[in-house]
Amino acid sequence: MAFIRQYWNDPRLTFNLSAEYNLKPNQEFDSSFSVNQKLLEKIWVPDMYIINEKAGVLHDLTVENKAIRIYPNGDIFYSIRLSLVLACNMNLRKYPMDSQVCHLEMESYGYRVHDVQFKWKGDNAVVVNSAIEIPEFILHDIQLTNATNIYNTGNFTCLRAYFFLKRIFDFHLIQTYIPSILLVVVSWVSFWINPEASPARVGLGITTVLTMTAQSTGVRETLPPVAYIKAIDVWMTTCLAFVFAALVEFALVNYVLTEQRQKATKKEWKKSMRADNGNADVPLQALSKNSIHAEGSGCEDQMQGNFPLQPAFLMIHSRITPRLIDRISRIIFPFSFLLFNMIYWPMCFYGYGDETIPKNT
Repeated sequence: MAFIRQYWNDPRLTFNLSAEYNLKPNQEFDSSFSVNQKLLEKIWVPDMYIINEKAGVLHDLTVENKAIRIYPNGDIFYSIRLSLVLACNMNLRKYPMDSQVCHLEMESYGYRVHDVQFKWKGDNAVVVNSAIEIPEFILHDIQLTNATNIYNTGNFTCLRAYFFLKRIFDFHLIQTYIPSILLVVVSWVSFWINPEASPARVGLGITTVLTMTAQSTGVRETLPPVAYIKAIDVWMTTCLAFVFAALVEFALVNYVLTEQRQKATKKEWKKSMRADNGNADVPLQALSKNSIHAEGSGCEDQMQGNFPLQPAFLMIHSRITPRLIDRISRIIFPFSFLLFNMIYWPMCFYGYGDETIPKNT
């Protein structure tokens, strides 16, 4: 809701009541009088309109909310009460740590510059009711400018009021950032769970991934679709990547654990076979064939030159254990997330400049 008050002078409406009522000079203001709204149709009124208006309502309960007052020197005071919905182009790249600049632009519709010129009445021409709060924003500054808009039909006088808004971050910190941080930390709990407890680790990993996905979707649904990446998108995507990486880490642990189990089974099977062969009579022909086959395969490997790589690979692979992977993950994951936060927060708060008045104004 806005009260738009206009002042102008019309010499045709001058009158003198001081002599008749014996008024002192400092009582000249009291000599003004208010007139009926029907008089507006008979006097000249500026044809001001609001350029960036999307919707507007002139209040008419119980009568049209208009007031007109005429002073003896021809000064006219005209006030109307409106409810306005204004267009404001926002840059959401730093959302929800962003600052926005919304403006109110008023211009003469038909009178050009040499006919009418609009000017703000003093530096505090725009007054905001301190009892009214803007959801999600804090109004920390107002700047007023006088301008001239140039069109093909001529130059028209224009008034602009810029409102500098700072988004309140506390709500998003509680509703989005802290829960996502907790989900990432919860996904790291699987590093302390026994690698053999597959149901517990799989359940924890899938639950955190699905919860993070649902939270990310809920955050995006509250914002208008834009063609660029927002700060909240970077945060939610990175948190989802950390949670998913914790699930992939368990897949790697489970793979190494399975490989070790298979190796242990093969060793036990070989030991049992050797024990059986030592106690039983083995045909000489079968032993000779097996030895020849083993020697032949070794010769082929030596001819292909693969014998140095295979022992080294087996040595490295044998050193990697599920618990070693978990120990490394306990350090790498928190350190990586901490490093991401050290880059993310300074970039969001100080990496980009705040919104300013457009240069073309």
